[in-house]
Amino acid sequence: MYNHAPENYIWPFCMLVRGATHADVLSVQSDVIYHDETVTAFLSAHQWPNNPGNVVIVTNEHFENIYDLPVHYAADIHRIAKRIALAMKAAYSCD
Repeated sequence: MYNHAPENYIWPFCMLVRGATHADVLSVQSDVIYHDETVTAFLSAHQWPNNPGNVVIVTNEHFENIYDLPVHYAADIHRIAKRIALAMKAAYSCD
């Protein structure tokens, strides 16, 4: 699969997953709401100020695109997305 990232590109999600800080990475560790051995979920409200419930779920291992993503990681993302969606539904009383 063709990968288009330039050499020495700083992957912000990878930095967040590793707990590293960098001036180009807006998310911080206090944004992380879930982390296990395969995936990390975090709030990105500062990037979407009118959507306080915006959550991003990423794999802890770097894959540049969905074509490189092994299926078992997709299942982990879905498992956590459903769990977070149910929690948000309860917290925000949304349909």
